[in-house]
Amino acid sequence: MTLFLNEEAHIISVTAYNSAGESPEAILRIPSTDEKSSQMIEKVVTSTTNEEVVVQWITSEPETTKYVVEWYEELDMDPFGRSWQHVSNSTKWKNNKKNFKPFVCYNILVYPLYGSNVGAPSYTQIYAQEKKPSEGPVADTGILGKNEVTIKWNEISKTKRNGFITNYTIFYKSEDGKELHETVNSDVLQYRLKSLQANTQYTVQIMASNKAGGTIGEPKTFKTLKLGLKRFAGLIYQILKKALQWNGHLLHL
Repeated sequence: MTLFLNEEAHIISVTAYNSAGESPEAILRIPSTDEKSSQMIEKVVTSTTNEEVVVQWITSEPETTKYVVEWYEELDMDPFGRSWQHVSNSTKWKNNKKNFKPFVCYNILVYPLYGSNVGAPSYTQIYAQEKKPSEGPVADTGILGKNEVTIKWNEISKTKRNGFITNYTIFYKSEDGKELHETVNSDVLQYRLKSLQANTQYTVQIMASNKAGGTIGEPKTFKTLKLGLKRFAGLIYQILKKALQWNGHLLHL
């Protein structure tokens, strides 16, 4: 059953009936959209075992003993694709890995229940199982110098990550040199390579890694400048200066 509610607060009660009679009434209060719910859950931590997904949380209100755990695929926009489960007298929730698709990121929210009220949820994400990314980042070059270059890349799409990206590794190599590499955190999307040889062609590739392994993107070639930017600018200045002096000499003739 789907209820379409407006922005006001609502109280929902549910009673089950069978041949033996009716169940006690369950009551839930839905807050209004502008109502601020208290943040009772301070931290949510996820982990996995061979068979289970485990979610644990820390609450600032020890007297709260009832919670609702909600989980759904991160990229699933269908509200009917969400699942819920009640937890009582515990701050730990377990679920079989078979209920989660492998290599797919899930959003997990934990709601505290107090009386007929619902507190503000705390949010985290989890992969029940990871594998290395399906593709690597595409490298691009920014500002080129004589001995330096900025390497840039974009995040790979969420559907290709297959796990949480932990770091990126930049592999680079000159035509006749040995391969070198630099590793940066997952929130870094550009890096300045230094101490390069002047007027030399290099090949660069970026590897994205998660807990299960790494995947390297397509190679990109670039060539460092023969002259540094300052020296090149100085050379242009001298050429322009001589040209202006020559033009002035012609005018006097």
